[in-house]
Amino acid sequence: MERYLGAFEHSFWLYNQFYPMDFATLAKLQGQFSVDQLSTVLKQVQQRHPLLRVRITPDGLNLSKPTTKFRCGW
Repeated sequence: MERYLGAFEHSFWLYNQFYPMDFATLAKLQGQFSVDQLSTVLKQVQQRHPLLRVRITPDGLNLSKPTTKFRCGW
């Protein structure tokens, strides 16, 4: 689904053009699991919470577009 940003989202996007902000999440996981298992779980979380798979593109239209890209790194 593509949609135009709301007023608050657009303001945040505009601010971010001049003062870029990035963030990361760190989690401590215990037990045995593979990268494929972790990838599957992250995709399930994204399906349950759609805003976790949204990215805002700098195409001038200010549309939010769903994405399923994430990086698993150690």
